[in-house]
Amino acid sequence: MADNLIESGSEDEQSDIEVVIDHETECIEAILVQLHRPDLQPTRENIRLIARGVTELNLSFEDIHVLSDCINELQDLEVLGLDDNQLSELPDLNLPNLKKIVLNDNKFTSYPSALKQHNKIEVIYLYNNKITELPDDLNLPNLKVIVLVNNKLTSYPSALKQHNKIEEIWLRNNQITELPADTFENNLNLKELGLGSNPLGHVPSCLMHCTGLTWLALYKCKLTSVPEWFGKKLKNLDKLHLQCNPDLVELPNSIRFVKQAIINGNNKWREDHPDPDDMKLLEDCNRVDAMVDAACDRVWESQRILLTARPGPQAPSEDEDEDEVKVTPCHEVLFGGDEERQKSIMKLIVQYLI
Repeated sequence: MADNLIESGSEDEQSDIEVVIDHETECIEAILVQLHRPDLQPTRENIRLIARGVTELNLSFEDIHVLSDCINELQDLEVLGLDDNQLSELPDLNLPNLKKIVLNDNKFTSYPSALKQHNKIEVIYLYNNKITELPDDLNLPNLKVIVLVNNKLTSYPSALKQHNKIEEIWLRNNQITELPADTFENNLNLKELGLGSNPLGHVPSCLMHCTGLTWLALYKCKLTSVPEWFGKKLKNLDKLHLQCNPDLVELPNSIRFVKQAIINGNNKWREDHPDPDDMKLLEDCNRVDAMVDAACDRVWESQRILLTARPGPQAPSEDEDEDEVKVTPCHEVLFGGDEERQKSIMKLIVQYLI
């Protein structure tokens, strides 16, 4: 009957039907190859027969335009790789055990709504697509990692605020300009945050809530300054990237608390950019290192001044001999003297030591 339908239709209708059939068949063939059964006929029934126990499937670089819903036959599937294809949408998925899906380098312009019903998902990769926004609710209570690098986001996805299990958020190379003050209040387990190559223009104050961060990227963010609270709040950082912010010419004294994180970040940057053509990037690592050293030097010098501070000479009273030297009590070594002197020392303490 199907043959009769194709014969009785117009050429355009036949062409449309053939394209759909081709996509379906190509997808099934790719699945069978990856499951090491290319000998089987490309039918849904054969997919169903070999589906039991299949937990991982990699369909990357298969030039898939339309993913067949025959994928739902793989009910045990936990990891699905679909990167470097031509996908712009997903079929209605029913993969109850799915934990990780990789959709990098496709043609998505919106977040795949087919993922919403899969509450076991922990990891989503959507690198290098054209996604402009995420829905208000992802319905992914177990989400731990989301990669949205190289997309078209202009604002921080508010849906991510709800995920208290999330550990990694990667948003490099979008067009995000602002992060609301409450952005990370509920992300208590956040460890790694990539905000590089977004035109932020400043360090978002919401980062104060991210005291557990171990990795933070703020390179190419058009920063002009770093607030004093930064080093004090983010002491757990292991790697910090501040490169390629040409208008950032000085770092706060609190940066000493994350000095090693900057050294680690710069060393990692140098490892990742060994090409001589990247010389400007490497020079900027040296520039950031120099700013860190300058901030630390200011602190050390201030400590030296405070530790050697003494009250100025005091005029003898009428009944004292001018040649007598008045001994200053210990508690006055730093805080004795006139009011102006006390103010200047307190200023040093506030600016450089606290």
